[in-house]
Amino acid sequence: MTAPAPRPRSPDAPPPGIRVPKRRGVELSLLIGAVLISVLGYAEVGLARSGAVPPDAARYGAGLGLLALLAHLAVRFRAPYADPLLLPIAVLLNGLGLVLIYRLDLETPRDQAAATQLVWSTLGVALFIVVVLLLRDHRTLQGTRTCRWPPPSG
Repeated sequence: MTAPAPRPRSPDAPPPGIRVPKRRGVELSLLIGAVLISVLGYAEVGLARSGAVPPDAARYGAGLGLLALLAHLAVRFRAPYADPLLLPIAVLLNGLGLVLIYRLDLETPRDQAAATQLVWSTLGVALFIVVVLLLRDHRTLQGTRTCRWPPPSG
């Protein structure tokens, strides 16, 4: 009787016998913090400008939170050993950028760029998810070259 064929390992998985934490819970908690900071910034801009929280603050938070959650789920299932800081940092920068654009929109009532920017953010997250789901091994992006470290001397 022959032994069953071994399961192929994920390209980013650690070598057999070495246990490396995936840290997806850390990523999720940082994402929640990034979304909360962005929503609080959005609310603070409204409070400073008109003395009231913007009526669409919950919708803004839900939209940004949904985008962050979808990206997190894609990373959780397809790249479990990815760095847990990169996605939360990207969400925080995106959220704060949306807050700043919203603040500028309040000064120019005819120009409403924040909603357009949220559409571009959604497109960016969708493309991110497609790449994470379709790209099995990130080393294939190197082409025919192999990555050797340290580089050969001479």
